[in-house]
Amino acid sequence: MGSIPEGVAKGGELCSILADLASFGPIPKKEIVVLHRCLRMVDEERKEEKGEGREEEEELRIHEATARARLYAILAALRLVDQRGEEAMVGLVGAIRTQIAEADKSSSKSFGLSLAHRKKTRAVALLLILSTRGIPKSISDTVFSSCVDWLLDPSQQFSIKLAVEWLVARLAQRDEQIRERLKGLDTKMADTRIGSVSSWVNILTLLARNADTPTRVSLLHLLLPWCTAQNFAVRCTAIAACRLIIARLTGAEPIYEMARAVGNFGGEPAGNSQKIVGNLMVDFYFATIDPERDLDLETVCCILTMRTGLPHDESIPVELMEAIVARAGGPLPIRVRCANDAALTAPSLVYNSLQKNQRCAPSFETDEGSGAGGEERGETDGTGDAPSGSAQKKIIPKEDGERERRREGKSIYVVASFIDKAANLGGLCRTSEIFTVDRLVVADAAIVNDATFKALSMSAESWQKIEEVRPDALPAWLAEMKRRGYALVAAEQASDSVPLHRYQFPEKTVLIMGDEKRGVPMAILRAVDAIVHIEQLGRVRSLNVHVTAALFIEKYAEQHLVERLPGVR
Repeated sequence: MGSIPEGVAKGGELCSILADLASFGPIPKKEIVVLHRCLRMVDEERKEEKGEGREEEEELRIHEATARARLYAILAALRLVDQRGEEAMVGLVGAIRTQIAEADKSSSKSFGLSLAHRKKTRAVALLLILSTRGIPKSISDTVFSSCVDWLLDPSQQFSIKLAVEWLVARLAQRDEQIRERLKGLDTKMADTRIGSVSSWVNILTLLARNADTPTRVSLLHLLLPWCTAQNFAVRCTAIAACRLIIARLTGAEPIYEMARAVGNFGGEPAGNSQKIVGNLMVDFYFATIDPERDLDLETVCCILTMRTGLPHDESIPVELMEAIVARAGGPLPIRVRCANDAALTAPSLVYNSLQKNQRCAPSFETDEGSGAGGEERGETDGTGDAPSGSAQKKIIPKEDGERERRREGKSIYVVASFIDKAANLGGLCRTSEIFTVDRLVVADAAIVNDATFKALSMSAESWQKIEEVRPDALPAWLAEMKRRGYALVAAEQASDSVPLHRYQFPEKTVLIMGDEKRGVPMAILRAVDAIVHIEQLGRVRSLNVHVTAALFIEKYAEQHLVERLPGVR
């Protein structure tokens, strides 16, 4: 890309145009997503062909239109700052802050994948990328204060929070006054919303990544008290941060030994804290991202978005970036490729969730309760007092003998051979074990070793029986189950399907779940005894496959298992 002509859109007008373009893009409808995927497949086929006209075709890829517009806007914004300096940076930052303020007026701002969520993610990404040019001293306090407000807002999704934390860390690296303000920021955050202290811990962890020993020790002093926090998320994050910092320190100073003792403590008899801390220790962002060296287009526009639960269509493809580099005949104003192999390969086990909630955005503290002690389940999120009245009480799992006595010949198999996402299978395994499904049938039994599967299964695979049946072998397997007296029930929407709330499950049932996108294959539907759907009241066309399976399994248990428990009428 060349220079921007002096006569083009002077002052704030051009800044607003570029900020709008960098956050451009509607929520793609299902039909558009399918069309774009088809076009992408065609394009990949054409890449293998050679001939004239390819340069012209490059501009006609409509499935890349949104990503291309955003990328050109980002590059143009960088060029503008390079040419016009502080004036352009001040204008762009102002336009970005206005965009985020407008998005915050939306009633859907805390809903994952809403337009407000997507626009805020894109706007913050642009601001983070612009920080490669240095935030001028005249507006650094304003930017810092805005970032703090965004982190205190309970509606932010991880795709926004992580980018804002990264930006604050970069501001603190360059401005001593902001570093000083960080030292007391945890108290302000705790007074406003205790869960936001996790973001403060993340910022300090980023600052410690390539700091010298004295700086790391001073950060350790700030973090250590939070290792005793009552809030589960804050405590786990602080412990993980201390472990990472300690691993980079050598010697036998008292503070080192104290931090090692706290960070390495593993004497809790129950709870998920060790698991959460372990996940943070290998997380792509928390454990590997360098706030200076890793600020490139791929990390910000691809890795950060896709590892925080956003779909593929929200990222800017690296191939598109490189195509623009080739077309420009020279380097772009920012590095394209991520040079951090650890960030490219590390898992995202903590920050990969989205929330659809009017009150607050996702927090990994909400997923720890299944195996945690009562202390952690009873904590508040800092937005209000814990409820009074009824006390929470964990259900005591039934002994194997009691489970078998209440089944009395009743049996349910759940077929998940068409499901390929590890997260869905992990959640389904957990649900199956809770409701004593006889067998969970999957395409590849090795999925139980997948880290994402384990993060959702909560160790249910240790008790749940799992059988491997690949999709091509499924028709014969289903025929054998039918011969053994099982009814084949498909969870699918069809012209002759029956609503779940009106369906009576046979005592011996094989429940067949479909592919996340295509559903149950027609060849299987022709062979089943019943097709059952969930009656929907809203506008969204379908439920997540794991959620659907959970509703079906619970309904079966309600009809044949739960009602037979002693004391239940």
